[in-house]
Amino acid sequence: MNEHNKLVMANVISGVETGGQRYGYGRWNDYTRPYKNTSGEHTCTLGAFQFYGGEARELCNLIFNTDKALFRKIDTCSPSIESMLGKDWVGMRWNPSSSQAATLSALISTDVGIKCQKELFVEKQLNAYVKRAIEYGVKDVKAQMMWVEIQHLGGGNAPKRIFARCNGNYSVDHILDCLNPRYADYNRYSNPVEARIFWTRHVCCATWIKQYAQNEDGSQTGSVELKVGSSGNDVKKLQENLMLVGLCDCEDYSYVSRFVDGQFGNNTKKSVIALQKISGLEQDGIYGEKSAKALDKLVKVAKESSVNFTSVEFLANAKKISDFVRKNGFKYGNAAFLPSLYYPNEKYVSCDRFVDMVLWESGLKNVGNRNVGNLESYFKSINCKKITKKSDVAAGDIIFFDGHIFILGNKKGNLYERYDCGTNARIQSNQPFVEGIDGFIFAYRLPFKTNSGTKDSTETRLVKSGQTHLNNYIGAKLEVDGIYGNNTRRAFIKALQTALNNDYKCNLEVNGEWNKNLETALKKYYVSLNHNKSNVTLVLAIGLYINKIEPYGLTMSDKLINAVKQYQKKYNLEVDGIAGIGTFKSLATIK
Repeated sequence: MNEHNKLVMANVISGVETGGQRYGYGRWNDYTRPYKNTSGEHTCTLGAFQFYGGEARELCNLIFNTDKALFRKIDTCSPSIESMLGKDWVGMRWNPSSSQAATLSALISTDVGIKCQKELFVEKQLNAYVKRAIEYGVKDVKAQMMWVEIQHLGGGNAPKRIFARCNGNYSVDHILDCLNPRYADYNRYSNPVEARIFWTRHVCCATWIKQYAQNEDGSQTGSVELKVGSSGNDVKKLQENLMLVGLCDCEDYSYVSRFVDGQFGNNTKKSVIALQKISGLEQDGIYGEKSAKALDKLVKVAKESSVNFTSVEFLANAKKISDFVRKNGFKYGNAAFLPSLYYPNEKYVSCDRFVDMVLWESGLKNVGNRNVGNLESYFKSINCKKITKKSDVAAGDIIFFDGHIFILGNKKGNLYERYDCGTNARIQSNQPFVEGIDGFIFAYRLPFKTNSGTKDSTETRLVKSGQTHLNNYIGAKLEVDGIYGNNTRRAFIKALQTALNNDYKCNLEVNGEWNKNLETALKKYYVSLNHNKSNVTLVLAIGLYINKIEPYGLTMSDKLINAVKQYQKKYNLEVDGIAGIGTFKSLATIK
């Protein structure tokens, strides 16, 4: 099981054990007295993962061996917890006193204690559970994760009993069905894992595993085939990704807005066939493992797309697409988005589809299914400049006028070259057309690469990426110039304040100033591999970008932690891969 899935499983188990069935939550200081959970628990249970008896003692030993000074500083009760580390807590039926219970809670909720809880769960329990699943013949990672849930709850032979009931169908949904309370046998088991009291817990686990788990190669898709007649969230996610990469094939363009409906019908089948065609796969319209891997690659490219071309190259692609639609006998009309040149059977094209095709051909693979109504929001998201005066337009600008859209070419006297396909007559004639721009409303200018032919250095590119992400995240309106100056610094601090407010409800004033309130929040909240929230993690990655360190994405990963360590080493900070107040303060200093 890869590190991502181990983290997911830690979040799942802590969430259902002590987190109130909330993913990623858990009471790290949890102390449960003997017999509170069941009559068979003769001593205490500790921590977010509910370590009982010998495992609870092992956790305390691990904390002691990791930091003896801290342990002894906290361990002031009598008899001391240290004096209990070599004893059999279950055998002696140890019922800690109130002072011992408070000490245990304090020990396990320190940073060292939390780290040791995660280490004990992942390195000992989780690995052992997965090993048993593999020995039983369970190969699918999501099925292994369901095994972990059942083993952690029921122990013993509980997972073997449930998986035997599955009869070889180890999909998450089928395993969940085999945990249904209708199977509970109270004559043989006093508290079986199929008991009704555990049903919502199992539903949470299954839902989170399907939502957050990855295949072992890092892809996000599941192992179950999707085809005509399939429905649900997996189909909806497939449709969203097909739209993202421009593979939404609809007979009626008006249906595009309703493409993502969670129902695998003929339009989704045709879109999957288009995916299989451009990926060199068998074109059967069934979304299986090979199709999933192909789509994952396209999605990754789409999400990492950026403007990395000049206006000259953009206009060359406009000419290329206009030649293509003319030579292939296209007619003017609404149609599904045409990614690159991969729809030879499509015979209709409109002005917005034409612009989509040119953007796609130029490298913007995240353009998706756009039209005149929503292309403007897309241009804003990629930091395009809005032109409001007709006199300020230039070659390569995308012009909006009277409900239509086209790409402006070079000026010819008082007129302009113009790339579009507004009528059948235009499609059938040579492009570009030379016309005026009467009816001009506004235009957008892509952040083109300069025509000098020189490419940005890696460091400049990284800073520009950070600035672009700041513009997208908080609307910073920074000039994307690759220079980490005062404006970028203030925007980064604003983003950090915003992220802390979003993730932890800190109620910080978002003013771009480093102050005591911000420091207080950062002393309490930090980012690490096993302790992270989406917004603060995103801002950490942005901070690395503007400090010229490649974070390899905006979400938590081993690569992001390695980037943090690289930064910490470069600036003589403690190299622990944990981004706390010291690391964030350094990131917010202009270098």
